[in-house]
Amino acid sequence: MIFEYIAYNEPLIKNNTLDDLKFFGMNTLSKETIEKIKERPTHAHTKALALVIEKEMSKYGLDEAQRENIEKLKNGHRVIIGGQQAGLLISPSYILHKIITLFILQNDVKKKFDYDAIPVFWIAGEDHDYEEVNHTHVYDGYHNRVKKISYKPNLTVPMSIGFYDFDKKSMKSVIDEMFNYLNDNPKLVQIKEVLVQKLENYHSWTDFFTALVHELFKDKGLLIVNAHSKDIRELEKETFKKMFNNHEIIDAAFRSGQEKFTSHFNIDRTIETETNVHLFVNSTDRRALLKYEDGLYRTEDNEYTRDEVLALIENDTVQMSNNVVTRPVMQESLFNTLIFVGGGAEVKYWGELSEVFETLEIPMPLVVKRMEFMYVPKEIDKKLEKYQLTFSKNLLEDIEKKRKELEKNNENSRLLKALKKQEAKVMNQYDDLKHCCQSDWERQLIESNFKAQMKQVDYLKRRYKIEAMRKIREELSDLKKIEQILLPFGVLQERIYHPLIFFTDIWDYSPLVYHESLVLIKE
Repeated sequence: MIFEYIAYNEPLIKNNTLDDLKFFGMNTLSKETIEKIKERPTHAHTKALALVIEKEMSKYGLDEAQRENIEKLKNGHRVIIGGQQAGLLISPSYILHKIITLFILQNDVKKKFDYDAIPVFWIAGEDHDYEEVNHTHVYDGYHNRVKKISYKPNLTVPMSIGFYDFDKKSMKSVIDEMFNYLNDNPKLVQIKEVLVQKLENYHSWTDFFTALVHELFKDKGLLIVNAHSKDIRELEKETFKKMFNNHEIIDAAFRSGQEKFTSHFNIDRTIETETNVHLFVNSTDRRALLKYEDGLYRTEDNEYTRDEVLALIENDTVQMSNNVVTRPVMQESLFNTLIFVGGGAEVKYWGELSEVFETLEIPMPLVVKRMEFMYVPKEIDKKLEKYQLTFSKNLLEDIEKKRKELEKNNENSRLLKALKKQEAKVMNQYDDLKHCCQSDWERQLIESNFKAQMKQVDYLKRRYKIEAMRKIREELSDLKKIEQILLPFGVLQERIYHPLIFFTDIWDYSPLVYHESLVLIKE
């Protein structure tokens, strides 16, 4: 396996200047930062958190490496953490890439700074954006296209995904459909058998997702946390109270920090929200965002007094959940974090929250962007070489140029010019005839005949182009396949495709170190 680094996306913080880093607690991936964060006091509930994770992960069958990390967590070892929504069958691929980034950073921290950090994956079970997690994409080789596969696309799930129980028959149909588009090999048969087995063992959408992630990374010691489990919410009760009692201060800090951040980098806002409370209620039924107006706390359907919200937090904390503004703060209030790993948008919105952290006197961990990976199959690599193309941010433009070049080289320019002259000649002849007309019926007759003649000329042009394109059909298909595999819908493949499109085993990432560049993976 060969790894190549390639500059693809511009980093948000280009020069790591002090002026830029002020939005991220002045932290960099350095010995100084690691030592500074290690010296921070650990949370009083650290052991209780480790016990909750141990209890909830036990039903999946704890590996020895996970047990060791749970013990480290109990003793205050800091974590390298990243999270994601529970995408259908662990899709798209960047979910795995985010987890792999945790391990790469764990290895780097161990080798460079002699510290045993613990990899933790945070599943956003509190989220209710069902349409974002109910589908995956595969490559349809027969039609050379991207194929979307959905689980109950017309279903509405108003509650947090963590409380949704899926229909096993429908999920089995999704698995069957997906595997119909995958290559037929013994390893994939085994993987499908594991998926179906896990399917029978779990009924919760989040539990099923957790079981699949656990199966892949248990021997690496990965700890998995459902952000919306009842026991986790109980640990967060006091933080919810603090957030609620200070929501006006938090909102003001958010608005101020966001304005400074976006102005400094001259970028659009990442967080768009109308709320001023930044908390959700009714997560087990119909998750709804609170807004404070005229002394009351309102959702679309209900209203609450201050005491009623506090009573809900006290007596039924599982009904509470965070929005994008308070979720990072909640994470830091729960875990002793060394490094937070996020996507590009996540890194930006953490920067927008700098004053929220300062206001609540919660120090930021080191915030880094997850690594990006691009799998280049042998077949595609050969096609790139055949057409003298290289993967870069200009690949789509280069493919379009190559396509036009092929079409131009395959054209009979003399014939096309002659057809153009013939078209102009017909138009001129009929212009002359129109000038001779003295009545409407004469003009209509001439116009009708003119349209028939132009239709024949147009047919000849179109038919010629179709026949000409057939001669380069294979080449055009090759170029389209390069696009569809590497940059489906114009974005990196990891944001669209299910990981089984490219590999049946987690590839060996041990030679890699953390890097902001895109990593090309070649066999």
